[in-house]
Amino acid sequence: MSHTTKADQIIAALKQWKPGIIEIESRSSKYRVFVNSATPEQYYFVGKKGALRKGRCASKSYSLEHIVPQLLAKFPFKFSA
Repeated sequence: MSHTTKADQIIAALKQWKPGIIEIESRSSKYRVFVNSATPEQYYFVGKKGALRKGRCASKSYSLEHIVPQLLAKFPFKFSA
């Protein structure tokens, strides 16, 4: 049985919260990068430990940690085997 990380849970909730979000190639080793097709100039960054950030680039992004508990509560992770 595989272990589900907080980052995996946040990514699954993010995809449910913002339909049309896709992962794009990242130049950073710290973050996985996601973009919403409706607003292509805004990026979401998910860190290896589950940090969630939003902005035009990683260095100019701001933290969304204050919404992570509500996001995970509203969109719980469903394990698919």
